[in-house]
Amino acid sequence: MPLVERTSDGSDRLRFIYLCDPTKILDENGRTVSEQEPMIAAPQFSGSSQAILFNGGWLALVHEARARPNEGRRYYQ
Repeated sequence: MPLVERTSDGSDRLRFIYLCDPTKILDENGRTVSEQEPMIAAPQFSGSSQAILFNGGWLALVHEARARPNEGRRYYQ
């Protein structure tokens, strides 16, 4: 999920949320710049939208993919 960070000099920096659990942020060259354990269990979360600044942090929509037992398919919520 893309996000644009404002740097201390006022320029913009492109980042990507690559994983949700652990939360892994990549730079525009695919290098890891941050990796943290989330406050909630989020191993099934995947990206759905860009991240936007919200209330001093970041907000993005995600979806959750789970396997259907004995069917070999996934469903999303």
